[in-house]
Amino acid sequence: MQYPEIPKWQRFIHRLAMIEVVSSGFFSKYLHRIDAVALKLSGGRNSLATMLTGLPVVAVTTIGAKSGKTRTVLLGGIPDGDKIILIASWFGNPDYPAW
Repeated sequence: MQYPEIPKWQRFIHRLAMIEVVSSGFFSKYLHRIDAVALKLSGGRNSLATMLTGLPVVAVTTIGAKSGKTRTVLLGGIPDGDKIILIASWFGNPDYPAW
């Protein structure tokens, strides 16, 4: 699978996301909420993260070990040829994701 060249404005968003205050401050607190709304409004076709970065987002549904509830989390993806590498780092925070 060949991915198109990333536009300059999306490269700017990538660089902005590398700033700790932006990624661990804003994105880790609010992006998943905004993405949930964007996914619902688009019928599961688009997330804000995908629109801003041009990178794929994969929805993974897990079952809570203690609660037994199903939860869907969005993981970032990085294209690697015909594969997608999934990123589950909680925006670079020192703690692991809570799931």
